[in-house]
Amino acid sequence: MTQINDMLIGALDDLGQPDFEEIAADLPYYEVAGHLLKRERMTLSAGKGIKRTLMYKMSDLVRHIDRYSDTDEVSFQNVLAQLSAEWCTLQVPWAVEEREPLMNRGKALVADILKPRQTSAMLGLADDIEDKVWTVRLPGSDKYPNGIPYWLVKNATYGYNGGYPGTHTDIAGVNLTTVETFKNLTGSYVNVAGPDLIRKMARACTRDCRWHSPFGLSNQLSKAAVNRFRIYCNDDTADLLEDYVDATNQQHGSVIAEAQLRPGGKSSRGLSRNELGDITMRRHPIVPLPILNDDAENPVYGVDWNTFQFLVLAGDYLRRSGPYEAFDRHFWKVWWVSLTYQIICVNRRRNFVFHKP
Repeated sequence: MTQINDMLIGALDDLGQPDFEEIAADLPYYEVAGHLLKRERMTLSAGKGIKRTLMYKMSDLVRHIDRYSDTDEVSFQNVLAQLSAEWCTLQVPWAVEEREPLMNRGKALVADILKPRQTSAMLGLADDIEDKVWTVRLPGSDKYPNGIPYWLVKNATYGYNGGYPGTHTDIAGVNLTTVETFKNLTGSYVNVAGPDLIRKMARACTRDCRWHSPFGLSNQLSKAAVNRFRIYCNDDTADLLEDYVDATNQQHGSVIAEAQLRPGGKSSRGLSRNELGDITMRRHPIVPLPILNDDAENPVYGVDWNTFQFLVLAGDYLRRSGPYEAFDRHFWKVWWVSLTYQIICVNRRRNFVFHKP
């Protein structure tokens, strides 16, 4: 069956544009596959696991001295902690029965068999990774990634109170009793408008999540310049934010309202619309995600993607292998696509999550 394998491999290399309309997706938009799982966003890495070092403590030996009478005070201080995470692997197969190519002679017809099956497999992969990235894995379930709610944990009190996710007793091996600064910004809200959610979002974007080290100190942050900060919410919250922008613009009078309602108009809190008409906060895009609709607490995640690293094992980025003979059906030809990856956050306090209890 070498000729059949050669025919199938040749067809895969030349699938071209699909001749069908895909209506299988469960979500209208996939943030991970559509935005994050891009080569310019991810980081290729190697090794059996992932480790990053955090410096969490300033020296408390600093003091002004009398140059003639004071003596030195020196001690060794532990200022480092280590973050660790395991790789997780995602895979999906698709298959062809070896007589199907014989029934569909010609390169184009063979491709017509493969295109929808490969597309279906990749769409299923995108759907599964989206679900896992927005879910807190259970302790010990290392086969799943550390998703966004794993790193950005809710708390009703405003401040850096993001603790352990779910029932975990550490976060990526870091003990928060020791490393108190490894916590995200939190808070709750009742209303979108007024001195509530929008004001807290504006404060987080302009002050509380804008940490900068003095003296140009180096760090492990990524340097993605485009859309590094993105705000995620569910559809209901996005609707309320859009209503607020429109109502605020209309209150300025007909002339101003007309100008403000064009793309780029903004409210006094920094909430606005960009050139595409999408809402933004301080120019940071607000992205409605239907996958968050199931969260009854209407969370709003402010994610600084410069503090996150979407790590992919070098050599296993959507790696396609095959065709192989199926284990129990020798006349099936099977392909696999695999992705070994993990998500880590090296600075939680540059991120926020607000929710409505």
